[in-house]
Amino acid sequence: MQHFLVCYKVKGGRFLIGDPALGIKWITEEELALLWKSNKLLQLEPNETQFVKNRKEQHLQWKWFLHLVSKDSSILTTILIIGIAVAILSLATAVFAQVLIDKLIPSGDSVRIYFAIGLVALLLISKSLIGYFRQMLMLKQGVDTNVRITKNFFSGLLLIPMPFFASRKIGDIVARLNDIGRIQQTVAYLFGELLISILILIISLAAVFMYNQWVGLVLLAGIPLFAFIAYVYHRAIVIGQREAMVANALNESNFINTINNILPVKSFGRESRFAKLGLVTFRFLQEKLYHLGKVGSAVQLFAGLAGIIVTIAVVVISTSQMMAGKMTTGEFMAVFSLSGTVLPALASIAFANIQLQGARIAFERMYEFSSMDKEYNAEVDDQKEKATSFEILQLHAVNFRYPGRRLLLEEVNFSVSKGELVTIFGDNGTGKSTLLSLIQQFNQPESGIITFNGNNVNCYSINSYRKLVAVVPQDVTLINGTLLANIVMSDSEDDLHQAIKVLSKHQLIPFFENFPQGFQTMLGDGGIQISGGQKQLVGLARALVVSPKLLLIDELTAYMDLRAEQFVMELLLRLKSEMGILSITHNIRNAALSDRIVVLSNGKVEATGKHHELITGNNLYSTAWKAFATFQNA
Repeated sequence: MQHFLVCYKVKGGRFLIGDPALGIKWITEEELALLWKSNKLLQLEPNETQFVKNRKEQHLQWKWFLHLVSKDSSILTTILIIGIAVAILSLATAVFAQVLIDKLIPSGDSVRIYFAIGLVALLLISKSLIGYFRQMLMLKQGVDTNVRITKNFFSGLLLIPMPFFASRKIGDIVARLNDIGRIQQTVAYLFGELLISILILIISLAAVFMYNQWVGLVLLAGIPLFAFIAYVYHRAIVIGQREAMVANALNESNFINTINNILPVKSFGRESRFAKLGLVTFRFLQEKLYHLGKVGSAVQLFAGLAGIIVTIAVVVISTSQMMAGKMTTGEFMAVFSLSGTVLPALASIAFANIQLQGARIAFERMYEFSSMDKEYNAEVDDQKEKATSFEILQLHAVNFRYPGRRLLLEEVNFSVSKGELVTIFGDNGTGKSTLLSLIQQFNQPESGIITFNGNNVNCYSINSYRKLVAVVPQDVTLINGTLLANIVMSDSEDDLHQAIKVLSKHQLIPFFENFPQGFQTMLGDGGIQISGGQKQLVGLARALVVSPKLLLIDELTAYMDLRAEQFVMELLLRLKSEMGILSITHNIRNAALSDRIVVLSNGKVEATGKHHELITGNNLYSTAWKAFATFQNA
């Protein structure tokens, strides 16, 4: 498995390294030697523009988080005020016990006793009702926060450049989306249980000090004890939470990938192998959860022992104070009751770290995506020149390679104009589909430029440019919805009616009428399965209903039967008068119908010309044509 370490500095024979799996830590020279087997080093110098210091990154994270919850400031303030009331009312039982034992019972005044009991009952009922109201507010705030964070994350995710999606597992993205619930739960925890615990701790400690300062000091001494336990296990909690989340993402990715590829799994009888692989990834997740659970159990054990020590100390001090005549029986009961609220509150505060660290890691994983550079800034893009028509698209000496790989396209030059059907002909793996990605501005050339109507394509608003360009990929993906929804990809009534008109104009409706429920047939998950050729017809219809000025098609007829293929080629020949068409294919028969053919071989343009010009030369196209003619005559 590929792995790397980042060395930040060396001090006293120790190395501060960043390990993607374990985080930042100090290691010795011997430990580094065990890890660094390759002895390969890449030296990097941080610059001022792209290198972001950790402190600044944390500031940006907090700024982003506060922006998300700022709209809840009024409701959170209300929750805070209610929390104070709940904390104060929590003292009712302890104070009542002291007054009842020391004053009311000795007085023998039954009226006062029953009145006090009624008053306490009223206070406790009020506490329950206020707690219920507070819980309702928190539920509403939770829903609003979840929706807001999800909207921010998901809408931002869709604006990340295409190369990101090619390098990420779907399960990892889904797992991070699911982490939003953990973040919201922590917000609720902060303004719920943790806030109440802090208020109860402060108010109860103050009340204990009012009764007896020595008992108060004992309880106060418990704070550093619990804090020390939390500090000792802090790193183990952080590592455990991060490893569990990564394992969960891996597990989800494996399940999603297996279900998406169920056809080859079943076709080749590999069910047992993939079941075993699924079990391995799931067991790996369970092991990480087990180790995290062990850490949590250890924390609870030592917290329990610390609580026992403090409780015994409270009993000893309280007893000695009573025996010395410095504390009454009622005060003893009140102090003991208050201690019973202080210790759980103290433990809750000290070990809030477990929940907070889980949320922090989830937040960092989500922020990693949300803070990525977007494909374009909507405000800046809106200020650019709008593309409104199409005359010609040209590639000038375009070079391109994927990161860390050899040059895929080298000095590529060609053009496509309105009224033309131009075909890129070449073998698999020569960069044909990558050309379409460059034209759509999903990737940028390493060098060279692409011009649109004579201007650099980057001068135009991406949004307006893509409205003029439509693409039909070789593998058409379906959304979960009706056939018509798959074609239009919009819920606007006007768009739906316009789509029917366009499909009727181009005589595509007969191809969809034989679907079980026509245009209302459900496709995607839970819908009917359609053939590859039918998917390509859906893709073509999807492209045409937006009335493009430049149509890009990738192996459009690869899965179609002869009748559909013939219809589509005739349709393209009719359509070229309204637009420019750039087709990618290695189908020699379809390529021959083009106005111009660009022969791509090993990432370079080998030849350009019409069919009759190319077959007389020595190139990939002429070789393919001769083989095709020989096969036809055989």
